[in-house]
Amino acid sequence: MSLLRFCYSGRTKSLAFTSSISTCMGTGQISKDIPESPIGSDPSVALSTGYAQSKYIIERISQTACLPEVLNIPIQMLRVGQMCGSTKTGHWNTNEMFPIMFATSAHPQMRAVPVFSKKAIDWIPVDVAAETITQILLPESTSKPIGLSKIGGYEVHNIVNPYPIAWSNLVDMLQNSSLVSKLGRDRLEEVSMAEWVRRLNVIADSDADTNDICGLRLLGFFEDMVGDNSESKIFNTKKGREKSKRLRDLGPFSSAWLEGNIAAWKIKNFLKLEA
Repeated sequence: MSLLRFCYSGRTKSLAFTSSISTCMGTGQISKDIPESPIGSDPSVALSTGYAQSKYIIERISQTACLPEVLNIPIQMLRVGQMCGSTKTGHWNTNEMFPIMFATSAHPQMRAVPVFSKKAIDWIPVDVAAETITQILLPESTSKPIGLSKIGGYEVHNIVNPYPIAWSNLVDMLQNSSLVSKLGRDRLEEVSMAEWVRRLNVIADSDADTNDICGLRLLGFFEDMVGDNSESKIFNTKKGREKSKRLRDLGPFSSAWLEGNIAAWKIKNFLKLEA
């Protein structure tokens, strides 16, 4: 609210807010296809987490703030999806769920990776997301952020990878990566999420060290994923691709990105590969 008041005072200023695709992934979101448009008035369209609900509230407040009869502030809403490691350095935060899942899957006490029949991967590298947002807000054709040329207005962009792949393709990359095959190890067993969590619970019961098997820190979260057979949402990125060459030319998640992540994780000693 303080930022909105600041944008309204004095010379009119635009507001760009980093939201999340989690505002469109709740049980109330019936449609599989998510447009680049303002979110609806039903809060159940967002996930039930505090993070998603707080982002949802800001999206709704900002929709009101942009109205001519209210504050008439130009708003840019940037719904950012799952970000993965940098294409330049490979670094991907090792406190996040997917790095933890991969490291746990490759651990000698697990040696199994979960499979999801309906999950798609639309992850966007963190450096690409940053460049995409820059190109959307500061296009080369003008020195002013989009929205300053007019008073009011509300634009939404879904910042995800426009070229999703199936989870099974990601698993194939993992099986053929330096994390598995190039180290002369057998392929990881491909199991259901329920079986993967069961095995992690067995490891937990053995009083394993959470510093050694990082997945134990997120055991409750992984348990909540069991039974989730929902189909991944498809986030429209047409407007973003029109305004960002970086997003338009991105391409799907690749083995090269994964190898960059693995190399960075090895340097940090995040991966425990020896029995």
